[in-house]
Amino acid sequence: MDSKVVKFLTSKKFFEIAFIVVIFVSFAFWLKHIIIYGSPSFQWRVFLLDLDDFEGDFTNVIGYSGLRDPYNCLYYTDLQEKAYPPLIYVFMYFISRIIDLTDYYEADCFMDMYKEPKLLIAMMLIITAMIITFFETVRHNKNGSYGIKLLVAIASLLTAPFLFSVERGNSIILVIALMMAFFFGYDSENKVVKELSLIALAVAAALKISPALLGILLIYKKDWKAAVRTIIYGIIMFFGPFLLLKGGFANIPLMIRNIRLNNEYYMSKWGLTLYYTLTNYGAPESVALFNITGIISKVLCAIMLIAAFKFERKSDVAMVLGLSLVIFPDHSGYYNLLYLFPPLIVLINEEKKYLYDLIGFFAIVSFCHLYRFEALYKSWLDCRTSIVVLIIYCLIITGVNLKHFRKPKESEN
Repeated sequence: MDSKVVKFLTSKKFFEIAFIVVIFVSFAFWLKHIIIYGSPSFQWRVFLLDLDDFEGDFTNVIGYSGLRDPYNCLYYTDLQEKAYPPLIYVFMYFISRIIDLTDYYEADCFMDMYKEPKLLIAMMLIITAMIITFFETVRHNKNGSYGIKLLVAIASLLTAPFLFSVERGNSIILVIALMMAFFFGYDSENKVVKELSLIALAVAAALKISPALLGILLIYKKDWKAAVRTIIYGIIMFFGPFLLLKGGFANIPLMIRNIRLNNEYYMSKWGLTLYYTLTNYGAPESVALFNITGIISKVLCAIMLIAAFKFERKSDVAMVLGLSLVIFPDHSGYYNLLYLFPPLIVLINEEKKYLYDLIGFFAIVSFCHLYRFEALYKSWLDCRTSIVVLIIYCLIITGVNLKHFRKPKESEN
């Protein structure tokens, strides 16, 4: 391939332009389709249940938290849905004080809770704050001119996983912002910025558990003091809120029980892990396949994360970490795709790119674009296929890095 073409395709400018253009064009087509076809438009399927459970991740958790006994709550859904760490339940308990939940408990349903004017205003303010935080974190950590930073941040708000998370009212929007703050601040020379980034990771882990994996970056750097401080912050943020719930620390085994029930309940065809991808391709559903693919995923993640100790580029480390956050859990929902946003920004920022980086870049962009082709509905060309491509990309960068690592030793011999 012509060197000029290769140079352009691996340039930061190409990655920036490609991301901005694809996302804005897909948004324009998405909006056009909805305007033309109205309510029946296929494009509304970017949202869960066609908006029948609007802001469900927000209102449902309010209902679970209202009695300060979420891990024993049997209202509306069974125990498998009450598997979050305590911090989010404590926060939602205070929000639940805004309205009287008596009627909702009697009806055993929280779906219409968002229609309460006071609660709706509170939700709008909180979700808007999360959106602004996400936007500003992307804009601040994207390098380049102000215009490019602004366009990339706006484009990030117009992606399918982000809008899906907004419609659900899911706290992952804030979690991603906290993760990005850590990723771009844990090695800062500014002591205040660094300490705030460690606290940000602790809060993110206390909300979703999975982000705790990013703490491995401190081990890569051999920054043991920062690692210890992060663990201390994490213990406080994770276990402290139990004291504000009925039963205190007795809720810990209940949370673990609910997490196990959650994994068992969601062993179905939908998800972003290898199991769900294979069943989407036609493989028969079975507990054996679920367990085998789970083991394979965890082994792959372990190999790549261990190899990442010797990775040269920050973007390679970010990609492996982001992928692990998606495929390591036994169940990974659609909003978990947002875990790949920090790696995406790091990759776009990367000055030194190779042709194979296009594989990872377009794998992420392929599920970020908002417009959905109706003819491809339920086909193989969906976000699960994109995850398989991303796994291949991460295996490539792992192999390339290990090859580079061996070169000096070979030359010495």
